[in-house]
Order: sequence, then C-alpha cells, then structure tokens
Amino acid sequence: MVATGRLVSANLIVNPGFETGDFTGWTTTPAASGSIFAVVPTFAHSGTYAVSFGAFGADLDAISQTFVTTPGTLYDLSFWLTNSFDNNEFRVTFGGVTVLDLIDSGDLPYTQFTFTGLATGSSMTLEFAGRNAPSFSYLDDVSVTPSSGVPDSGSTAMLFGVSAAALLLARMRFRRIA
Repeated sequence: MVATGRLVSANLIVNPGFETGDFTGWTTTPAASGSIFAVVPTFAHSGTYAVSFGAFGADLDAISQTFVTTPGTLYDLSFWLTNSFDNNEFRVTFGGVTVLDLIDSGDLPYTQFTFTGLATGSSMTLEFAGRNAPSFSYLDDVSVTPSSGVPDSGSTAMLFGVSAAALLLARMRFRRIA
C-alpha cells in the first residue's frame, strides 16, 4: 500500500493571523515616541484582523514572539504585508538576522514574503517592527514551520511506490530466470 499526500507541519506561531483581536502570544514594544499600532478589524489579508503599524517618529513599533526550535534545523517564515505612502519602514528580524528592511517603499499591495532561517539554539525570536506616517503598514498571516517537515507534493510517497514496483519486477525476473 502506498500513501500519497502532503505532510503538513504545524505553525509554531501563536495567534498568527491575530484572530483573537489582540496581541495574544506576542510581546509588544511601542516606539519611544509617536507610537500608533494595534490589532484592527480592517485591512486583513485573510480572516478579520491584522496588525497596523503607524508610528510617526524615527522609532519603530515592534511585536515579537519566541518559539521552540531544534538546533541545526531550517525553518520557513512566511507573512503578508501591505503599506502605503513613501514615509515608512518595515523591518523583520528572524533568529537574530534582519531578513527584510523596507525603507520608503511606497505603495505596496498585500504581498507575501518568505524566508528561511537556521536555528542555532533551542529557540528563535521573530520580530516585526514598523512605522508609517501619515498612514499604516498592515501585517497578517504569519507562519513559521520546519522546512524538513513538508515534502513536496507527495514525491516521497511516489518514490516509495516506484521503488516497490522496481523491486517487484526484479523479483519476478529472478524467478523467471531460475
């Protein structure tokens, strides 16, 4: 019997779409001055809620979450971001590495960003930080999953099936020759 399909790894992020309507699972760090950020029921990529970043000074509002990892394992990060106007910055730090720093990026429709990071310890921290004056940047649908937990479209099962068929054919040939 050959099983097909896709193994799905659980998202390691708590409240990844902010659907609790608040920052449950996230640590918040307001900008030192000019902080305006919240979980809002508008401009969500999916579901009902998203986070709005609207700090209007030089400092950034930030949210972060630390999650358990296995050292030496690769983890995939995915999230959706939209913003408007030129006076903005949005920075993403994944496992201590800045993987994105958009500065004055102008209008950006909801766009998916993906990155892969290597866990060097038993936990990693993911941080999103932003400002946008006179408007807002919106973040939604955050996901972190182990890279090795998701084989591509059942190829492992297909490889097993082909190998089993090849062994069966080889066994049948061996019996015919003998």
